[in-house]
Amino acid sequence: MARRRRRRSSVTGVATRYMLRGMPPSVQFAFESRTRGIFVVVVVCALVGTGIISIQWQDGRPQVEFHADRAEQVKGQIVQHVRDARQQYEQKYRDAYDDEPLGEIIDEYTPPEWRTSRLPTTRPARY
Repeated sequence: MARRRRRRSSVTGVATRYMLRGMPPSVQFAFESRTRGIFVVVVVCALVGTGIISIQWQDGRPQVEFHADRAEQVKGQIVQHVRDARQQYEQKYRDAYDDEPLGEIIDEYTPPEWRTSRLPTTRPARY
């Protein structure tokens, strides 16, 4: 009978478990997995970096503040950036296909059973 080998904990794994002892269960769950922990750290760093949240230490405890006005401002900037990128993309490829509408190009390379524009507009009669 083969024995199961127990995976050795790394120093960081032991340190993480030790630091999470007194934390609420939701925080422990977030940092249980390495990938979840990395994801949470990246997201928190991005939110702090953009100014959406700020962390201040008072009496050895972190005080987290959420700035809704800054979140709206960042959202507006992201939306504007996506619109600009879309316009640049459309302009770049509109010039390449001026003589042929995009719908005809898509229909040319799409199998007939996938084309929704060719479907009947009425439902077949039931017998």
